Amino acid sequence: MTYRSILLHIDEGPDVDARSAYAAALARLFDARLVGLSCHHLSVDLGAPPAFAEGDPLTTRMREMEDAALERESTFLRHCRQAGLATFDAIRDGAPAAAALCSRALGSDLVMMGAPESARPRRAAQRALIDAVLVANARPVLVLPRPGRFEPGQGKAVVAWDGSPGAARAAAVALPLLRRATSVDLVRVLPRGAASDMPMPVDIARAVAWLTRHGLAVQVRLAPVDRQVGQALLFDAKAMGAQLLVMGAWGRPRVVERLLGGATREVLDDLGVPTLFAH
Repeated sequence: MTYRSILLHIDEGPDVDARSAYAAALARLFDARLVGLSCHHLSVDLGAPPAFAEGDPLTTRMREMEDAALERESTFLRHCRQAGLATFDAIRDGAPAAAALCSRALGSDLVMMGAPESARPRRAAQRALIDAVLVANARPVLVLPRPGRFEPGQGKAVVAWDGSPGAARAAAVALPLLRRATSVDLVRVLPRGAASDMPMPVDIARAVAWLTRHGLAVQVRLAPVDRQVGQALLFDAKAMGAQLLVMGAWGRPRVVERLLGGATREVLDDLGVPTLFAH
Protein backbone atom coordinates (compact mmCIF):
# COMPACT_ATOMS: atom_id res chain seq x y z
CA MET A 1 0.00 0.00 0.00
CA THR A 2 1.11 3.54 -0.74
CA TYR A 3 -0.40 7.00 -1.22
CA ARG A 4 -0.83 7.73 -4.93
CA SER A 5 -3.23 10.66 -4.59
CA ILE A 6 -3.31 13.22 -1.76
CA LEU A 7 -5.97 15.89 -1.16
CA LEU A 8 -5.00 19.03 0.78
CA HIS A 9 -7.61 21.44 2.12
CA ILE A 10 -6.28 24.95 1.43
CA ASP A 11 -8.22 26.88 4.04
CA GLU A 12 -8.09 30.48 5.21
CA GLY A 13 -5.64 29.92 8.04
CA PRO A 14 -2.49 32.04 8.32
CA ASP A 15 -0.16 29.07 7.85
CA VAL A 16 -1.05 27.98 4.33
CA ASP A 17 2.65 28.27 3.45
CA ALA A 18 3.76 25.65 6.01
CA ARG A 19 0.91 23.26 5.20
CA SER A 20 1.53 23.54 1.46
CA ALA A 21 5.23 22.84 1.98
CA TYR A 22 4.46 19.76 4.11
CA ALA A 23 1.91 18.43 1.63
CA ALA A 24 4.27 18.94 -1.33
CA ALA A 25 7.11 17.18 0.51
CA LEU A 26 4.78 14.29 1.39
CA ALA A 27 3.55 13.96 -2.19
CA ARG A 28 7.14 13.92 -3.45
CA LEU A 29 7.99 11.23 -0.90
CA PHE A 30 5.36 8.92 -2.39
CA ASP A 31 5.47 10.19 -5.98
CA ALA A 32 1.80 11.05 -5.51
CA ARG A 33 -0.54 13.42 -7.29
CA LEU A 34 -1.31 16.35 -5.01
CA VAL A 35 -4.58 18.28 -5.25
CA GLY A 36 -5.15 21.49 -3.33
CA LEU A 37 -8.83 22.18 -2.66
CA SER A 38 -9.96 25.71 -1.88
CA CYS A 39 -13.56 26.11 -0.68
CA HIS A 40 -15.32 29.45 -0.46
CA HIS A 41 -19.02 28.72 -0.08
CA LEU A 42 -21.04 31.85 0.67
CA SER A 43 -24.64 31.59 1.86
CA VAL A 44 -27.05 34.01 0.19
CA ASP A 45 -30.54 34.95 1.35
CA LEU A 46 -32.65 33.77 -1.59
CA GLY A 47 -35.58 35.85 -0.37
CA ALA A 48 -33.74 39.09 -1.09
CA PRO A 49 -33.13 40.49 -4.58
CA PRO A 50 -29.62 39.84 -5.91
CA ALA A 51 -27.26 42.74 -5.45
CA PHE A 52 -24.08 42.95 -7.48
CA ALA A 53 -23.57 46.68 -7.67
CA GLU A 54 -20.16 48.16 -7.12
CA GLY A 55 -19.64 48.64 -3.39
CA ASP A 56 -22.42 46.28 -2.38
CA PRO A 57 -21.31 44.34 0.75
CA LEU A 58 -22.07 40.94 -0.79
CA THR A 59 -20.20 41.78 -3.99
CA THR A 60 -17.27 43.11 -2.00
CA ARG A 61 -17.14 40.00 0.17
CA MET A 62 -17.25 37.69 -2.85
CA ARG A 63 -14.36 39.58 -4.45
CA GLU A 64 -12.37 39.41 -1.21
CA MET A 65 -12.92 35.65 -1.03
CA GLU A 66 -11.90 35.27 -4.67
CA ASP A 67 -8.69 37.25 -4.12
CA ALA A 68 -7.87 35.28 -0.97
CA ALA A 69 -8.46 31.98 -2.78
CA LEU A 70 -6.16 33.05 -5.61
CA GLU A 71 -3.43 33.96 -3.15
CA ARG A 72 -3.71 30.62 -1.30
CA GLU A 73 -3.65 28.71 -4.57
CA SER A 74 -0.59 30.64 -5.72
CA THR A 75 1.26 29.71 -2.53
CA PHE A 76 0.25 26.07 -2.88
CA LEU A 77 1.31 25.86 -6.55
CA ARG A 78 4.64 27.50 -5.77
CA HIS A 79 5.47 24.79 -3.24
CA CYS A 80 4.39 22.08 -5.69
CA ARG A 81 6.77 23.45 -8.31
CA GLN A 82 9.60 23.87 -5.81
CA ALA A 83 9.17 20.24 -4.70
CA GLY A 84 9.40 19.11 -8.32
CA LEU A 85 6.08 17.27 -8.27
CA ALA A 86 5.19 15.50 -11.49
CA THR A 87 1.42 15.99 -11.13
CA PHE A 88 -0.45 18.55 -9.06
CA ASP A 89 -3.48 20.78 -9.34
CA ALA A 90 -5.33 23.52 -7.48
CA ILE A 91 -9.11 23.50 -7.67
CA ARG A 92 -11.91 25.55 -6.20
CA ASP A 93 -15.31 24.29 -5.11
CA GLY A 94 -18.30 26.45 -4.28
CA ALA A 95 -19.99 23.72 -2.23
CA PRO A 96 -19.80 23.75 1.59
CA ALA A 97 -16.32 22.66 2.67
CA ALA A 98 -17.33 19.39 4.36
CA ALA A 99 -19.34 18.22 1.35
CA ALA A 100 -16.60 19.23 -1.08
CA LEU A 101 -13.86 17.49 0.90
CA CYS A 102 -15.79 14.26 1.42
CA SER A 103 -16.81 14.13 -2.23
CA ARG A 104 -13.34 14.73 -3.63
CA ALA A 105 -11.72 12.45 -1.04
CA LEU A 106 -13.30 9.51 -2.84
CA GLY A 107 -10.61 9.95 -5.50
CA SER A 108 -7.77 10.24 -2.98
CA ASP A 109 -5.80 7.97 -0.67
CA LEU A 110 -5.23 10.58 2.03
CA VAL A 111 -6.87 13.85 3.11
CA MET A 112 -4.85 16.61 4.79
CA MET A 113 -6.29 19.45 6.86
CA GLY A 114 -5.08 22.13 9.26
CA ALA A 115 -5.91 21.90 12.96
CA PRO A 116 -8.36 24.41 14.45
CA GLU A 117 -6.79 27.78 15.18
CA SER A 118 -6.24 28.60 18.83
CA ALA A 119 -8.05 31.94 18.63
CA ARG A 120 -11.64 32.72 17.77
CA PRO A 121 -13.68 33.46 15.73
CA ARG A 122 -12.86 30.72 13.19
CA ARG A 123 -11.94 27.99 15.68
CA ALA A 124 -15.46 26.63 16.21
CA ALA A 125 -16.19 26.44 12.48
CA GLN A 126 -12.82 24.81 11.75
CA ARG A 127 -13.35 22.25 14.49
CA ALA A 128 -16.86 21.45 13.22
CA LEU A 129 -15.44 20.95 9.73
CA ILE A 130 -12.79 18.49 10.93
CA ASP A 131 -15.39 16.56 12.95
CA ALA A 132 -17.66 16.32 9.91
CA VAL A 133 -14.87 15.12 7.62
CA LEU A 134 -13.57 12.58 10.15
CA VAL A 135 -17.03 11.04 10.50
CA ALA A 136 -18.33 11.17 6.91
CA ASN A 137 -15.13 10.79 4.90
CA ALA A 138 -14.03 7.35 3.71
CA ARG A 139 -10.30 8.13 3.77
CA PRO A 140 -7.74 8.66 6.54
CA VAL A 141 -7.23 12.28 7.57
CA LEU A 142 -3.85 13.75 8.44
CA VAL A 143 -4.34 16.88 10.57
CA LEU A 144 -1.41 19.30 10.77
CA PRO A 145 -0.73 21.59 13.76
CA ARG A 146 -1.12 25.29 13.09
CA PRO A 147 2.19 26.42 14.62
CA GLY A 148 5.58 25.00 13.70
CA ARG A 149 7.06 23.12 10.78
CA PHE A 150 7.37 19.35 10.49
CA GLU A 151 9.07 17.06 7.99
CA PRO A 152 7.06 14.10 6.64
CA GLY A 153 8.66 10.68 6.64
CA GLN A 154 11.22 11.57 9.28
CA GLY A 155 11.65 11.08 13.01
CA LYS A 156 9.68 8.96 15.44
CA ALA A 157 6.11 7.82 14.88
CA VAL A 158 3.79 7.01 17.79
CA VAL A 159 0.86 4.65 17.25
CA ALA A 160 -1.91 4.88 19.85
CA TRP A 161 -3.16 1.36 20.50
CA ASP A 162 -6.21 0.39 22.55
CA GLY A 163 -7.14 -2.85 20.79
CA SER A 164 -10.10 -1.26 19.00
CA PRO A 165 -11.02 -1.62 15.30
CA GLY A 166 -10.36 2.11 14.89
CA ALA A 167 -6.80 1.79 16.19
CA ALA A 168 -6.18 -1.20 13.91
CA ARG A 169 -7.50 0.64 10.86
CA ALA A 170 -5.46 3.74 11.67
CA ALA A 171 -2.27 1.69 11.95
CA ALA A 172 -3.06 -0.07 8.67
CA VAL A 173 -3.66 3.09 6.63
CA ALA A 174 -0.58 4.71 8.21
CA LEU A 175 1.78 1.92 7.08
CA PRO A 176 3.30 3.96 4.21
CA LEU A 177 4.31 6.65 6.73
CA LEU A 178 5.34 4.20 9.43
CA ARG A 179 7.74 2.45 7.04
CA ARG A 180 9.55 5.75 6.49
CA ALA A 181 9.75 6.75 10.16
CA THR A 182 13.09 6.35 11.92
CA SER A 183 11.36 4.46 14.74
CA VAL A 184 7.84 3.34 15.69
CA ASP A 185 6.43 3.25 19.23
CA LEU A 186 3.20 1.43 20.07
CA VAL A 187 1.65 3.17 23.09
CA ARG A 188 -1.14 1.90 25.31
CA VAL A 189 -2.50 4.38 27.84
CA LEU A 190 -3.40 2.38 30.93
CA PRO A 191 -6.29 3.10 33.28
CA ARG A 192 -5.57 5.19 36.34
CA GLY A 193 -3.87 3.16 39.03
CA ALA A 194 -2.61 0.44 36.68
CA ALA A 195 0.99 -0.71 37.13
CA SER A 196 3.43 0.03 34.31
CA ASP A 197 5.04 -3.40 34.77
CA MET A 198 1.83 -5.33 34.13
CA PRO A 199 2.02 -8.20 31.60
CA MET A 200 1.70 -7.12 27.98
CA PRO A 201 -1.95 -7.45 26.85
CA VAL A 202 -2.42 -10.08 24.17
CA ASP A 203 -3.84 -7.60 21.63
CA ILE A 204 -0.61 -5.56 21.85
CA ALA A 205 1.51 -8.66 21.27
CA ARG A 206 -0.55 -9.45 18.18
CA ALA A 207 -0.24 -5.86 16.92
CA VAL A 208 3.53 -5.96 17.35
CA ALA A 209 3.73 -9.27 15.46
CA TRP A 210 1.60 -7.83 12.65
CA LEU A 211 3.68 -4.65 12.34
CA THR A 212 6.88 -6.69 12.47
CA ARG A 213 5.68 -8.74 9.51
CA HIS A 214 5.43 -5.44 7.65
CA GLY A 215 9.12 -4.83 8.28
CA LEU A 216 8.78 -2.41 11.19
CA ALA A 217 10.88 -2.48 14.36
CA VAL A 218 8.37 -1.62 17.08
CA GLN A 219 8.90 -0.54 20.66
CA VAL A 220 6.01 -0.92 23.13
CA ARG A 221 5.24 1.44 25.97
CA LEU A 222 2.55 0.99 28.59
CA ALA A 223 1.82 4.44 29.94
CA PRO A 224 -0.12 4.82 33.20
CA VAL A 225 -1.17 8.45 33.57
CA ASP A 226 -3.30 10.72 35.73
CA ARG A 227 -4.87 12.65 32.85
CA GLN A 228 -7.36 12.08 30.04
CA VAL A 229 -6.36 9.59 27.33
CA GLY A 230 -6.10 12.13 24.51
CA GLN A 231 -4.06 14.52 26.63
CA ALA A 232 -1.80 11.65 27.67
CA LEU A 233 -1.20 10.64 24.05
CA LEU A 234 -0.27 14.18 23.04
CA PHE A 235 1.98 14.62 26.07
CA ASP A 236 3.73 11.35 25.28
CA ALA A 237 4.18 12.16 21.59
CA LYS A 238 5.58 15.61 22.32
CA ALA A 239 7.87 14.29 25.07
CA MET A 240 9.28 11.68 22.67
CA GLY A 241 9.82 14.28 19.93
CA ALA A 242 7.47 12.44 17.59
CA GLN A 243 6.88 13.72 14.07
CA LEU A 244 3.69 11.69 13.67
CA LEU A 245 0.88 10.41 15.89
CA VAL A 246 -1.47 7.72 14.58
CA MET A 247 -4.81 7.00 16.24
CA GLY A 248 -8.37 5.86 15.65
CA ALA A 249 -11.09 8.51 15.58
CA TRP A 250 -14.41 8.42 17.42
CA GLY A 251 -13.97 5.01 19.01
CA ARG A 252 -17.43 5.28 20.55
CA PRO A 253 -20.64 6.88 19.24
CA ARG A 254 -20.06 10.64 18.95
CA VAL A 255 -22.81 11.48 21.44
CA VAL A 256 -20.98 9.37 24.04
CA GLU A 257 -17.65 10.96 23.08
CA ARG A 258 -19.11 14.41 23.68
CA LEU A 259 -20.52 13.45 27.06
CA LEU A 260 -17.45 11.65 28.37
CA GLY A 261 -14.69 13.61 26.63
CA GLY A 262 -13.29 11.36 23.90
CA ALA A 263 -9.62 11.04 23.03
CA THR A 264 -10.31 12.38 19.52
CA ARG A 265 -11.71 15.62 20.87
CA GLU A 266 -8.92 15.99 23.42
CA VAL A 267 -6.20 15.58 20.81
CA LEU A 268 -7.85 17.99 18.37
CA ASP A 269 -8.30 20.58 21.13
CA ASP A 270 -4.53 20.92 21.55
CA LEU A 271 -2.93 19.32 18.50
CA GLY A 272 0.85 19.74 18.59
CA VAL A 273 1.99 16.84 16.38
CA PRO A 274 0.86 15.86 12.86
CA THR A 275 -1.83 13.28 13.58
CA LEU A 276 -3.32 10.69 11.26
CA PHE A 277 -6.91 9.76 12.16
CA ALA A 278 -8.99 6.87 10.82
CA HIS A 279 -12.19 5.21 12.00
